[in-house]
Amino acid sequence: MVEKQKNSFDRIHFSSKTYKWKTPIDLFNDLNEEFHFNFDPATPPVIGNYDENALTKRWMIKEIKTKLRVYLNPPYDRKLMERFIKKSYQEMKEGRIELVVFLLPLRATALRFLVKKTEKVEFRILEKRLMFGDAVNGAPFDSVIAILQA
Repeated sequence: MVEKQKNSFDRIHFSSKTYKWKTPIDLFNDLNEEFHFNFDPATPPVIGNYDENALTKRWMIKEIKTKLRVYLNPPYDRKLMERFIKKSYQEMKEGRIELVVFLLPLRATALRFLVKKTEKVEFRILEKRLMFGDAVNGAPFDSVIAILQA
């Protein structure tokens, strides 16, 4: 039996030592200026201090009396990313969320899953590869901003 060899494209684009990619603060600030976020369920959050299990608990903050305006850079593991997208859609459907802005890797699986959930999604493909966290080099993948509004 012939074993399929992974080429360098597969190794670079579909594997990683981590699935957590810390949001570049300049990108977050630009998005926050436009969307005025008040909630981030990811760990660690860029805004606020939500410390519950975001996939099992309702997304709400007692001090906030309006619907949530969510920024979400989910873990980039495919299954976890889908669970966060699904949870966002559920929270929106239940009326707790007004808006969700995702930072996602530009992968068909994530985008297809979002489009399946709703047609009210806007995609903004970023022109340059991002420098996540304290990285010296850019990410090995392109990124997209996905905007889901109620």
